[in-house]
Amino acid sequence: MRELIKKLLSEFGYYRLYRRMSSAGSPGHLILMYHDISSNAEFGSVGTAIRNRPISSQFEAHLKVVKRTARVLSVEDVIDEIRNQPGLREDTISITFDDGYSSVYDFAYPLLRKHSVPATVYLTTDWINRKMELWWEELAEIFADCDLDRISLQELGDLVGIDAQTPSWEDSDPIRKKVHIHDLVAAKFRELDDKTVVSGVRDLGNLFGYDLDSRRLPQPLSWDQIREMATNGILFGSHTCSHVNLRHTPVEKIEDEIVDSKKEIEQKLNTAVRGFAYPYGQDVEAYRKVRPLLVLHGFTYACTASPGINRLQSDPYALVRETLPATESAALLHRELCLDFVEDK
Repeated sequence: MRELIKKLLSEFGYYRLYRRMSSAGSPGHLILMYHDISSNAEFGSVGTAIRNRPISSQFEAHLKVVKRTARVLSVEDVIDEIRNQPGLREDTISITFDDGYSSVYDFAYPLLRKHSVPATVYLTTDWINRKMELWWEELAEIFADCDLDRISLQELGDLVGIDAQTPSWEDSDPIRKKVHIHDLVAAKFRELDDKTVVSGVRDLGNLFGYDLDSRRLPQPLSWDQIREMATNGILFGSHTCSHVNLRHTPVEKIEDEIVDSKKEIEQKLNTAVRGFAYPYGQDVEAYRKVRPLLVLHGFTYACTASPGINRLQSDPYALVRETLPATESAALLHRELCLDFVEDK
């Protein structure tokens, strides 16, 4: 029976994450990565499926799980503990958000306060200042509204530069089909320079007959919301100014993006910014290019989007992060078994 329950937990990812933390001997630091949070009313919508984001009740279930699994600290506090102690004292979990979606204030922030959980939000400051839109949100909106049966998949493939003959494109479930094609296009765009991506999203909008100027996109946090959260235990870091693609950007431009975003956040909040999250987050060459700049300009750590668990020997400028599945049912099982898991260590 115990093995059956473990198998059920593993299907949802929680047991896998916990065992990775606890089985290696030394304490682990699990950093959870979030972006946007949806309202409960959006459960089951096409847009939520495409964006793969949890609804608020699922996020609350996550908070309950992590509090019952390990100690919860901000990334900043973990870095301080490692520097000031012989090492990390015990298994620890941190909560992080990238970009600065207004939903962090609307849905996540009240739950973080309710459960006394700290978090760090890495801001894309040009988006916060309403100077840009996030291309992946435009892309998600196009696919959420489009009718795939009205266009040629071959034409779409040729436009984006992907294989239009992928068998799973013929999936009979229209939502799964949209999600699959969207994910292929988004993955392709992440390989391209920023200017090409902006042009590509515009071309896709034209192909689908979608008016990007009338889009209904997620909104960023306001500085007033950021200041309020900062006075109540939420920390803020940099995610560059414009979410620049580091692979295709000269070092001089990257340095400007890092310095300017850090400086603005520090001026707005009157506090030091210590943390950085790499845009797109899975480019090892970009880490190597940017790491010296982060050290030079006073950052004490940086987060990637690569999966894994951090330990004492981990590079503080290449911290890995995990995501939890958008579900709440596994939390009920985990609550009953948490003590057993701790005793297994």
